[in-house]
Amino acid sequence: MTDLAYAVGQALGLVSTGCAIARPMCKQKRNILILNIIINVLISSNYILIGRFGSAPMVCGVTVIQSIVSLRHHARGTSSPMGEILLFSALYLGFGFFGVASVPGFVWAVNRQNLLESMPIFGTLTMMAAIFAPTEQDTRKFLLVNGIIWTTYGIIQGSSTFMTNAVSGLSAGIALIRYRQKTT
Repeated sequence: MTDLAYAVGQALGLVSTGCAIARPMCKQKRNILILNIIINVLISSNYILIGRFGSAPMVCGVTVIQSIVSLRHHARGTSSPMGEILLFSALYLGFGFFGVASVPGFVWAVNRQNLLESMPIFGTLTMMAAIFAPTEQDTRKFLLVNGIIWTTYGIIQGSSTFMTNAVSGLSAGIALIRYRQKTT
């Protein structure tokens, strides 16, 4: 990777941080999903431009598609059928493990690199749960877990997107408290 590509990639990672601040604070699920699309395009671009090919760009691409499908459901007032949820689960696992196997020096074994590249798969499965969650509060809970997993991965990979995910997790936690239901 050239120095310019690396710099642009890291800049895109920083831009995604602003979107991550706003995402969980949105009152409407539609806006959460739109920001999710933007964030995942930026994160995928970041990892590609900084030369970190693997599971992260692959699963971010699937997240974009899933968010678009979920937007359609939201606009129609329908929920995702079980077949769709299973399909996206399979796509995350399939594309995620394809990304793991595409990392230079990949070997079929349980090792540190393979476990590291599995983190985006597990993180993205929590994003899938957030997208298909029935309520905004459930969405925010899954976003919190997602933020923790992806922050850890970003720090290890040296990607500026770790800030995006840290802010996302923190924002989700704040939003959970801010929009909690008062029980009396």
